[in-house]
Amino acid sequence: MLSSYWQRVLGMLQLLLQALDTVGQVSPSLSTAGQLKLMQWVCGYQNTLRGLGMQEELVGIPVAPLSANSEGQPGFALLVDSYTDRMEATMTAWYKAILAQDLAGQPQQMSDGTLRTPGVIDFFRMLNEQVSVLEEISHGEVLLSAARRSLKLMANFVAAQQALLTPGGAAAALAGASAPPGGKFELNFEMVCAQINNSVDCYNQSLEFTEHVQNLLDEGYRSELDVEDTCRAFLDLAKAWAGRLVDMMYSDAGLLELWRKMYTSSDWLAGTTTATILATIGDYFNDITTFVEPGFCKRVCEGSLEEYARRACSCAVTALDKGVAAAGATLGGAAAEAADAVLTRLAQDEHEVQVFFEPLVPLDKLVKRVGQLAGLRELLSSQDPDGVVMGYAAVLELNPAITPAMVEKMLVNRPGWNKLHVADASMHCRGLYGKAAKRQQRDGHLAAGSTAAAGAAGGGTADSSKGWKLWGK
Repeated sequence: MLSSYWQRVLGMLQLLLQALDTVGQVSPSLSTAGQLKLMQWVCGYQNTLRGLGMQEELVGIPVAPLSANSEGQPGFALLVDSYTDRMEATMTAWYKAILAQDLAGQPQQMSDGTLRTPGVIDFFRMLNEQVSVLEEISHGEVLLSAARRSLKLMANFVAAQQALLTPGGAAAALAGASAPPGGKFELNFEMVCAQINNSVDCYNQSLEFTEHVQNLLDEGYRSELDVEDTCRAFLDLAKAWAGRLVDMMYSDAGLLELWRKMYTSSDWLAGTTTATILATIGDYFNDITTFVEPGFCKRVCEGSLEEYARRACSCAVTALDKGVAAAGATLGGAAAEAADAVLTRLAQDEHEVQVFFEPLVPLDKLVKRVGQLAGLRELLSSQDPDGVVMGYAAVLELNPAITPAMVEKMLVNRPGWNKLHVADASMHCRGLYGKAAKRQQRDGHLAAGSTAAAGAAGGGTADSSKGWKLWGK
């Protein structure tokens, strides 16, 4: 039985809750300072009741009559939601302005040579300021609500930066700031390098921020904050920017022209084309190793090696579709010698690629990609159906747009092969292709397998496979 003292306290508390419930209904019309003062007073009052020994279930704020007509939220919860809504709207406007300012300017080169823009520091500084205001009020539900809203803001910040990767995304981000005439704007090489580093910085800052907030929260609230996916999204964003950098490298006009000569010119047969492609990639790497965080330099190099192998497979299958002997003959040799010359050049290409990338990528990644190039050579030259199937498996992993029909076109021109050999190899290749298509469907990456690869002279080959970029994009 409650004493008369506690009965009077509970009676006054009920009156307070009714008043607070009324305030909660109109909280959006209050000033930000007014909302903060109310939250501070309520949290202080609750702490006083705890200090007096009142049971925790009585200290909590229940659903009052007015709240029952508004989705059952107590008036205090409506007040907190109104404050965090305003916080989100303010921070959203700020980070959009930050991104536009970053894009309108030039990346800054740090003392270590890496490129960055100041927006990341500004975003997390402002986010920390928002939390520091509330940590003086509460380490419980108010701070938890702000922390959850902060995680949402970080996710939105990631989405705003991901939008820069889409066609017209950068121009849209600049709209109303300093958008160029005609609305066309593309990020340059240096800015993409800076965006990689920015995303890595965001990841580190997000870890620090969430650790700080979790330490501030009362123990009972810490488990209610899920931070892992939000922080990791910044790393995924950095990977996407690394892919964009590889895409920009291989979109270089000079490299595109060189790829048109691969497997179709005497320069390639002499080794000049391959050497020039690797030298051009090396020039890019000289800048990348200076401009980009060391950890992501490796990722860019891995992506470049994967893209090289993909393009090599696509161009070779298209250019040599009538067989290596016929291709070699068009380059100025007799049939037998021509076939040997083409296969020798393919093997030399593998060796040169291995030597070039050896200091840049992990050994297991290097072995895998060079092995795929060796599989390409096996596909183009093997007299054994099993060898053809093994070669096709390696090529298919790189580019699912290389269809069994394209392989069959090569095999019908292969010296010494009869219809039975062709049919046997083609059947196994179709089986591999079907499994690859099902696997991509399961992973949500359905390959456009019926898209034929365009000729090397046409400037590219179609590819809808997973990887650093879509071929011919």
